Amino acid sequence: MLLKFSMLFILFCGFFMTTKAAEMLLTGTYQGTNVFVINPTDAKGGFCISEIYVNNKKIDIVISGYMEINLSHLKTKEAVSIKILHKDDCSPIIKNIHAIKSKESFEFLKVNLTPTAITWDTKGEKKFGQFFVEVQKNNSWIVEKTLNGKGKILDNNYEYVITTPNASAYRIKYLEASGKTTYSEELNIKK
Repeated sequence: MLLKFSMLFILFCGFFMTTKAAEMLLTGTYQGTNVFVINPTDAKGGFCISEIYVNNKKIDIVISGYMEINLSHLKTKEAVSIKILHKDDCSPIIKNIHAIKSKESFEFLKVNLTPTAITWDTKGEKKFGQFFVEVQKNNSWIVEKTLNGKGKILDNNYEYVITTPNASAYRIKYLEASGKTTYSEELNIKK
């Protein structure tokens, strides 16, 4: 009888001690500014946020209605991931998300043409960006190949093996999801 009572008590306590939690994930690069968060209250008057992690390390926080997430321990341009655990029935409000969003604009760093391939390096790529390898034939630019971008801020390297004979020049077009287009320099084939 005591065993049954103990099992029921454990199940009963476990049922009432379980709280539903949600997670908000913010990613970007540290730009030298801390992130500020409005921490609303839930239906019972308790604060929404329960825990905050920066780059998978739990940080010490003082729970209040307006909170500052200190990122000053990071290096400028360092990747940052902020995970905010909060109650299901409320959501924190990020006041300055731009603090960790990259201000980098897209740029071709290096574009090279060899007899067999085109290679290029970029920085500032955006999510869902695409590359179009274009070949010039009869004074017109024709798309020869489409490649999905890696979407990283730094260290993007690409190679395309040339397959079109009788081309006079190549160029690379980068198209962001927003519609903004950037072209590489034209690469003339020496004959």
